[in-house]
Amino acid sequence: QVMELVDQILNVLGGLGGGPGGPGKDYVALNHVRDSLIAPRDRKTKHTIWEKAVKFISHNESRVRRDIESVGGEDCDVWRWVSAIPSSPSAHSPGSAAPRPLAKTWQGQAFESLETTHNLPHISPTSSLKIRNMFDCE
Repeated sequence: QVMELVDQILNVLGGLGGGPGGPGKDYVALNHVRDSLIAPRDRKTKHTIWEKAVKFISHNESRVRRDIESVGGEDCDVWRWVSAIPSSPSAHSPGSAAPRPLAKTWQGQAFESLETTHNLPHISPTSSLKIRNMFDCE
């Protein structure tokens, strides 16, 4: 049953990218996948099977990465499909390295919290702020 559920999850995740969320939506909340695959009346009895399937994917599936994203204004655990294999074999010629744009993802806070950061300067060293990669170069 676990491997059957893993196959169903991978089918859902393999269809990401051009689905109903739009072309930039390459992730889906774990809870949304669970809710679409397991009926509400079966969620309690199949909880351990679900947890084993999630653990199997986390440890054995290189095409899927687990992240935290804001979904509907709430931070959720999500699965992101990161397969490096192009969806159509004729998309690129075999010997060419096609430039891929980097995905824009949140890289985290600069400091864990302002209360516990000891290396923050009390006085700004300059009057200007340099922000990298704020605008796209065209």
